[in-house]
Amino acid sequence: MKVIADESIESQVDSYPSPVNESAVDTSLSIVGQAHAILINSCGSCHQNSLPTQKAGALAVYDLDDTKNWYKEMTEEEFDGVERRLVNRDQFTEEQAEQMLLFLELARSELF
Repeated sequence: MKVIADESIESQVDSYPSPVNESAVDTSLSIVGQAHAILINSCGSCHQNSLPTQKAGALAVYDLDDTKNWYKEMTEEEFDGVERRLVNRDQFTEEQAEQMLLFLELARSELF
C-alpha cells in the first residue's frame, strides 16, 4: 500500500465526498421550519408553553416553544388530529395546507 507522505490523513479523508446530502438536510429543515411557522400562527395560542393562553391538553401533544423537537414524540393519532384540523379550518391558505400535508407525510415516515 502506497502512503502519500505529503498529505495528512485528515486531508485525504476530507477529499472524499460527504455521505450526507446537504441539500436534502436543508430541505427537510425548511419543511419543518415552515410547518412550525404555520402552526405558530394558527395553533400557537394553545400549543406554546410560554403563552398565558396555553392549554395542558394541547401541550401534551406538542409544544411549539420546543423549536427543534416539537413533533418528534407525536403519535399517528396526533398526526391525524393535526390533519383533521388542517382540513376543517378556513384559516390555512392552499399553499399552507400543501406544506403541512408534506410535513405530515414526511414526519409520519420519520424522514426528519
